Formats: sequence, C-alpha cells, structure tokens
Amino acid sequence: MKLILPRGVSQGVFGAALAAFERVLGKEHVLATDTDRETYLDLYAPGNEITHAPSAALVVSSTEQVQEVVRIANQRRIPLWPISRGKNYGYGGSAPAMPGTVVLDLTRMKRILEVNADLGYCIIEPGVGFFDLHEHLTRNRIPLWMEFRATRGGALWATPSSAASAPRRMASTRQVFAAWRSCCRMESWCARARGR
Repeated sequence: MKLILPRGVSQGVFGAALAAFERVLGKEHVLATDTDRETYLDLYAPGNEITHAPSAALVVSSTEQVQEVVRIANQRRIPLWPISRGKNYGYGGSAPAMPGTVVLDLTRMKRILEVNADLGYCIIEPGVGFFDLHEHLTRNRIPLWMEFRATRGGALWATPSSAASAPRRMASTRQVFAAWRSCCRMESWCARARGR
C-alpha cells in the first residue's frame, strides 16, 4: 500500500516523526513499509482501502512508550489511531477513520497487573485477551469466572469503536451485575489537556 501522509503533514515532518518514534520504540516496532501498511487495513471497512489507509503503525509495550509516542505525535501534529486485540470487523478494526493516520498498536501491552477476587475486579493492559485472563485465573486458582464472547484473539478491552461494549468483557464474580457497572476505571493518554 502506497504511503498516504497525514493531512497537513509534509514528507519531511513525517520522516522526522518516524525517526523520533524509532528512538523510543526501536526500528523493529515502527512499521512503515507498503507491506506493513497493508497489514493494518480492515478488509470489512466501508469504502475503498484508501479511505482508511494508515501511514504507519507503532507497536508499543509500556505506558511510558505510549506517553512518549503521544508527546511526539502531538509535537508534529501526527494523528494516532489506537488499537488492541479487538476484532471489530466493519466497525473500524485496525484501519483508521482518517487516511494517513498512524496506528498505535497496543497488542504488546499484555500484563495482568492485578486481580482482586474479593472485590471481583482486574486491572489489565490493552493487549490482554479473554484466554490470557482465563488462563491466569485458572493457573492461580482465582475463584472468578468469565463470560466468553469472542474467539481466542478477542480483547477484553477492544478498540475505540467498541469501547461502549467493554464493560460486558470484564471478569466478574458469580453475582451478575448489569454490564455497564462492570467497568470501574480506565487509564487514558491524552495528547493535550484543555482547560475550562
């Protein structure tokens, strides 16, 4: 897939941004070849592939890397499209909504940070899938159960287009609550905070 630059970004600025991303992530995690761009197309997205073509993809593995990538993107006015493991075919998937956007791939963020059996919650990174958490609960004999709604590749916390359905995708105790009550906290990264 031929390179489509982000709107309003020159080839020079884009090249400098890629070099800055490489300093943070390493060259192997900055994906900017024609083949790399094709990998992040959504075959089920409406319209033609150019409508949703990414300019590159960045594969991060930590919160600190996300923060640094967002800072660099903000400085150079590079739009980002975050994805994780969710397979939202026809609802955006991995393909960005705006051509030339850089995909921010969170699938390497796979840590299960905390599971609290008493209160029935878990704190996970975006790359943790259903079976990752299920295997963790089983291996550690944690008395929580999961409701499975996806294939092995499915995410517990999916891409932005399906964030509204995320509460249904969390581990829960045997007492079943309304799905929207399951989501207690999110950590978000913003390029720029705006005052009142």
